Amino acid sequence: MKQLHKENWIGKSNSTIETASYVPPEPHLLLDFLSNWEKYCHYDEKDKLVQLAIIHAQFEIIHPFLDGNARIGRILIVLFLFEQKILKYPALYVSEFFEENRQNYYDNLRAVSDQKAWSEWINYFLEAITSQAINNTKRAKRIIQLYEEMKHIIQDVTKSRNSLKIQDFLFSKLIFETPDFTKSTELSKPHAAKVIKSLLGNKIIGVVTPAQGRRPAMYSFKPLMDIVQ
Repeated sequence: MKQLHKENWIGKSNSTIETASYVPPEPHLLLDFLSNWEKYCHYDEKDKLVQLAIIHAQFEIIHPFLDGNARIGRILIVLFLFEQKILKYPALYVSEFFEENRQNYYDNLRAVSDQKAWSEWINYFLEAITSQAINNTKRAKRIIQLYEEMKHIIQDVTKSRNSLKIQDFLFSKLIFETPDFTKSTELSKPHAAKVIKSLLGNKIIGVVTPAQGRRPAMYSFKPLMDIVQ
């Protein structure tokens, strides 16, 4: 079966390819560009962060999909860092920095494609990695502090011998339903319902969606949610 390719472009919702702010390489060049990109992903570059800056920019400039290029490109950042063992866990979400500095992000990418301004792009990208790493470290410390604080609070609120299991569950599931909570904490259904009511009353958890028919309510662990959001 013959594969069909369609040109895409970046622009406002009502823009055409003639008025687009950026037009990626033509479809017939896509496979060659992606092949070269994939080979560079596996190249043993000395500075992996500089390599990653180039990998990300190249992917966004190639822009292979009609939609989702930004999301996929940002996922590839953390996967590359994890695969290269720079991160122990895939948990560096650079999207936060890019969203806060969106115009700089687009301007630096545009300068790469228009002016070959690689040094400026690499400096911007390394700033993003550094800034996000600092923010993530601060969040991790706040989560550790919250965990220690909650040991006494959850024990006092629930009056349960399973308070540590309850706490560990809340820290493992930001959003959850009653059946999962009951099973993981090894509580009886009546006891689990009582504990959830106490947690709600003390504003430790909140309702995301109320119960409807046979569908159970969905809850969130608010103190942790406030840190990670």
